[in-house]
Amino acid sequence: MDNETKIWLITDTHFSHTKLDEWGERSGDWQEKLWNGLETIPVEDVLFHLGDICIGDDLEVHQRLAGLKCKKVLVRGNHDKKSITWYMNNGWYAVVDGIEIIYRGHYLHLTHRPQRPQYLQYPRPYPR
Repeated sequence: MDNETKIWLITDTHFSHTKLDEWGERSGDWQEKLWNGLETIPVEDVLFHLGDICIGDDLEVHQRLAGLKCKKVLVRGNHDKKSITWYMNNGWYAVVDGIEIIYRGHYLHLTHRPQRPQYLQYPRPYPR
């Protein structure tokens, strides 16, 4: 297999959100399972996190994320309230509120909050 850049998508990790265990929303070792998976992403790949990274322990979580080998792009969610500068200083390659990309010939509109893609908001041809 070649070394083509691959895109990884994840959202709503809610690291350190202790209520998720109490509410029975996730199994007891869900955080370590997520970390183990994230740590396997190769250096040439890009991770897009579509928001709501953590609920508490911000610095610790972001230091661990900064240690991942891949480039990381944060598409901020409703719980990601720190400044863009804070996120950039804590391991993120880019921080946006939404992004439109073309990957392998497919148009991707990535956001945390539901919204219409720009190509549907403005009169212009579908991007190819």
